[in-house]
Amino acid sequence: GLDLEQVIRGADAGALADALAKLLLALRLAPVPTAAVVTGEVKGGGVGLAAACDVVIAAEDAEFALPELLFGLTPAIILPLLLERVAPQRLRLRALAGGAWPAAAALADGLVDRVAACDEVDAVARAALGALRRPRRETVAAWKALTAESADLAADLKRGARLTAAALDDGDTRRRLDAFHREGAPPWL
Repeated sequence: GLDLEQVIRGADAGALADALAKLLLALRLAPVPTAAVVTGEVKGGGVGLAAACDVVIAAEDAEFALPELLFGLTPAIILPLLLERVAPQRLRLRALAGGAWPAAAALADGLVDRVAACDEVDAVARAALGALRRPRRETVAAWKALTAESADLAADLKRGARLTAAALDDGDTRRRLDAFHREGAPPWL
């Protein structure tokens, strides 16, 4: 996700948001199958990184969270990718709640493709990628471009980056992020 420490220090929020949007688009359009293997907690932009992948394998102990609203942000950059996987109402509720939800719920939501025992997650991911490697690279690239084009993914990611940069430039949002960074006190407590 975004390097919030850089934001707190006054880095160019627009450049950081653009960089994340470009990274997500490159991952989503990679000409090879991509996989996210999720263990432990994944929050905010990390959820978007997972959603950008072709297959998401989560360990049973994995937890997902979209706490952005609690800081005065929205998950605008990752929204297009999340909407490819999760129904809008379910996604709205997850972001409004801000808390973590377990891998089994993420599977039911469509964010995760498979939940595996913690000690089997790597083997499950290797098997899933093995099955996805059969098509030619050119065909994979064409398919990914076609499915992204129909959603105008590039434009949606750029719009999300602009919205996120504007929110990050807000003084109250920066104060919340700084308090969280310095004191470890999340705004949801």
